[in-house]
Amino acid sequence: TESLGATLVVVVGVVAFATLIVLTRLPIGTQAITVCLAASGVALVVARLTDTVAPWPRLAPQVPRGSIGVVLGAMCGTAAAAALGGYVRGFSPSSAALVGLVTAVAAVLADLSAGYADAGRRLAGEPPAMWIARHLQGPLAGFALAAPLAYLMSVVFFVPRYY
Repeated sequence: TESLGATLVVVVGVVAFATLIVLTRLPIGTQAITVCLAASGVALVVARLTDTVAPWPRLAPQVPRGSIGVVLGAMCGTAAAAALGGYVRGFSPSSAALVGLVTAVAAVLADLSAGYADAGRRLAGEPPAMWIARHLQGPLAGFALAAPLAYLMSVVFFVPRYY
């Protein structure tokens, strides 16, 4: 069951990046990619930097991440999307903030889950992953989860419907 779940996560992560190609085919797709990935990037950077300076309060003793980083990252990602929404054609600051909120929260939580997965491996007695993999798994998982959510939010809110 565990290997099937791990395989499913890898397949979904790889396919998730392909949704960005599909998103470019929508009328507002490239703008949505810009807003969503900017929000996710800002959220991940702020969350990681905050956890470097002040990983408090710890969510789990084995995971070097704090809840302040998660919350502050999601808030800054949403604010960056709202600021970018005023400049990107097809978005208003409020619509960009809504899309940015969803993708920023998902990116930060996917990054956090990679930390929990690494802590689980160490607690099980397995050797930790190489240092580059440990530091790249979280942000890559965050962007991988943000891509299909950007597509979903674009289809639900911004694609015109003809009845």
